[in-house]
Amino acid sequence: MTDRVLDWKPRFDPKSLNFKVSKLTDSTATRNRIWKRDTWLDQGQEGACVGFSGAHVMSTTPRAHNPRYGQQDAEDLYHAAQQNDQWPGENYEGSSVLGGMQALKVEGRVDSYHWCTTLTEALHAVSYLGPLQIGVNWYNDMFEPDAKGFLRVSGKLAGGHAICVGGISVDKQAVLLYNSWGKSWGNNGNAWLAFEDLDTLLHQDAEFALPKKVKS
Repeated sequence: MTDRVLDWKPRFDPKSLNFKVSKLTDSTATRNRIWKRDTWLDQGQEGACVGFSGAHVMSTTPRAHNPRYGQQDAEDLYHAAQQNDQWPGENYEGSSVLGGMQALKVEGRVDSYHWCTTLTEALHAVSYLGPLQIGVNWYNDMFEPDAKGFLRVSGKLAGGHAICVGGISVDKQAVLLYNSWGKSWGNNGNAWLAFEDLDTLLHQDAEFALPKKVKS
């Protein structure tokens, strides 16, 4: 069992289909790529993963924002997401990735954001365009990676979690996740997720977002 708080709220907006990552480029090739990050945030027992994972995405190349996002910035982004998501008010737990992206746009941190609706789009985006912020169902066997550093999409559904996809390995057939549970979690705060498991989560009303055109 775990005492981690999960707070991503699933509700994919069909209008997002008008802003797909595939419209940014025609290429579908996949390559090894690890986007460098210099920020390791820990949301602790606070259910604010949309803010913390969004802060990780914005603190990772090629979008590394100066000054770096800190703990308070991540918490502020979470509350801003609630103000811009699909639910009225803030008297509830959690938010959506869409709310986080809209908050970043309102704050002038990004000009636009685009969505991955297929595994090919997601792998291409991480290969060439930058990290993704994803909101996915989270299962009991995903709270800790296995001995090989992989998360396994199995066990009972525990809730929803937002997390940063910061890299891809063609050799491992997996993406690298940057979690917001501190450096002590996984391998220095990271874990691998197999392509097939990423695809499984993608088809469960998930949100896979790519922020673009970061303003200085």
